[in-house]
Amino acid sequence: RTVDDFLLKSDDATALAFGTDASGNLYTVGRAADRVSTHWIVRKSSDQGTSWITVDDFVFPNGNYSEAIGFVTDSRANIYITGRGFDGKNYHWITRVSRDSGLTWQTADDFLYSKSADSFGLAVGSDNLGNIYSTGFGSNAGKVHWVTRRSADQGKTWNTVDDFMPQNGKRSEGHGFGKDLLGNIYSAGYFCDGPDEACHWAIRKSSDQGNSWTLIDDFIYPEGNDTGANAIGIDSYGNLYVAGYGKDSEGFRWLTRRLSLKSLLH
Repeated sequence: RTVDDFLLKSDDATALAFGTDASGNLYTVGRAADRVSTHWIVRKSSDQGTSWITVDDFVFPNGNYSEAIGFVTDSRANIYITGRGFDGKNYHWITRVSRDSGLTWQTADDFLYSKSADSFGLAVGSDNLGNIYSTGFGSNAGKVHWVTRRSADQGKTWNTVDDFMPQNGKRSEGHGFGKDLLGNIYSAGYFCDGPDEACHWAIRKSSDQGNSWTLIDDFIYPEGNDTGANAIGIDSYGNLYVAGYGKDSEGFRWLTRRLSLKSLLH
């Protein structure tokens, strides 16, 4: 049954991610529009979904479009939400944090890859040591770079730890983030390269808390030229799963690929 049916003053409201905190509170994040702006929205339930309230309603200064996309908590019960906000000219990659179970929120990271192009935060996650990562993309000089940013101090400061653009590439985006039972972290997305700008499903891995990254899966759907990865998860045996899409002559296909625990050990 439906437990939350939310709308501002328009016909556009969409939840994009779900999460819980250490106290068992539930959160949904996304966007909702009024007649002037689209708002970054975070909604919370403290009674197992019986009732919901908006705990963060944010519109980026001077802009009219903001959107919350990803959710994660850390071991100290801080909540991190990543997304994007429009300033009237460009989209900023935004990560906001709450340190009091959603009562108050602050913008912890406001990132532009370049001053004259868009940057999006599309996923957020953590490693086993409590570092927080946000992955997405930033644009510059006609190219789009897959970027992962890290905070090692509970969101107080952030820096870019991966900036990926393959040789002859023009577009590269990170869309998902995850970790395995061994402590490795992963960013999933796609990159487009070559004369036909074919887009590859791609998985990037770090085994040293984001200090270095390698491309461990580069896949194009057979007879296709548009393939991408969006989300990452693990099962109870430690196998890693990545979900996304591939396009062939008949259209887009829903894809899931698996990396076994055995393969992750090498």
